[in-house]
Amino acid sequence: MKILIFSDAHIHTWAEHSRDDSRLHHCISVLRQIREYCVHHKIKLVLFGGDLFHKRGVLYTLPYNLVVKELAAWKAAGLTLLANVGNHDAADRLAKVHALQALESAGLLYTVGDDGWANWSIRALEGFDDEVEITAISYCAEAGELRRRVDAALTARGKVSVPTIGLFHHGFRGARVGTSLEYIVKEDADPDLYTKLFDTLLSGHYHAFQEIGSLGNAWYIASPMEFVRGETGPKGFIVLDTKNPKKLERVMLDLPRFVKLMGHQIADDDFDIEAHVKGNFVDMVFEELPVKWEALERTLKKLGAAGIRACPTRADKLQKSSRLAVDPTMGDRQLLEAYMEHVGVDPSERDDLLRSGLSLIEEATK
Repeated sequence: MKILIFSDAHIHTWAEHSRDDSRLHHCISVLRQIREYCVHHKIKLVLFGGDLFHKRGVLYTLPYNLVVKELAAWKAAGLTLLANVGNHDAADRLAKVHALQALESAGLLYTVGDDGWANWSIRALEGFDDEVEITAISYCAEAGELRRRVDAALTARGKVSVPTIGLFHHGFRGARVGTSLEYIVKEDADPDLYTKLFDTLLSGHYHAFQEIGSLGNAWYIASPMEFVRGETGPKGFIVLDTKNPKKLERVMLDLPRFVKLMGHQIADDDFDIEAHVKGNFVDMVFEELPVKWEALERTLKKLGAAGIRACPTRADKLQKSSRLAVDPTMGDRQLLEAYMEHVGVDPSERDDLLRSGLSLIEEATK
């Protein structure tokens, strides 16, 4: 049996990257491309590792409507979606209220219960004859709560003699986060304590595809697209065959990336600027430009750049406004980073200040 797995969709308008809804539609295209892949390859079961939506505790109307419309198309295509809950989906600390509950009530997916876990016997689901047991454990910040949820789920499931999959959304010791979206890495769970409990363990939360632990049977799923600058690397989803669960197939998606265009590359006749910038978000890095910025911006837009940001290496090259431009959809981390950049905080001090600020915000919003 083949199962498609993806995670960390972070569906949102992402207005800080584009002035229209194009970035939102890139997010929705992930769902559409997965549906088309499943139909073409006759895959009926999809697992999701958590963080379907981006903004914690808030559901914006247009993103939510587009998700419902696409998941309805999934259901019409005969796909079954088993979805874990990530920290960005949760509206409270223990995720007893989260963004997937209404989608489950509408019959568009299955998700975890109020206690933060679920056991799914695939053969018990309509349209499946295969015997696979899937245990989902939703995000929780403390290792002790993670242990409690896993113990409760496996006690309820009991011993089984069929392939088992653990579906997590957690930060395990020694892993790379792979994105600046996460605030402060606090989780300190020993991965091998959990990977030994399943034939295969797959986790959302961290955006870089990587192995978890030392047993060779667990991986971070990775995000399907680049959401912020610095989140690089091949992006897509994975396909697991239960007959050979330690050999995953990675399928890449063709979606916009964040790229840098250097000033010297503009004057290089052998450098294909159009191929580099088309469809992507471009950071134009320069000390001196061979042409005026306005002319360069127009040219890059004509070549298909999805967004353009000036990144002068000398601060005197662009006039600096006395006002900080704030997008109401920005997260806490992005607001703090934007403010420190605006007021010129020494780069060597920013990490400590950011950690302190985010800790204060977390304490204030408990």
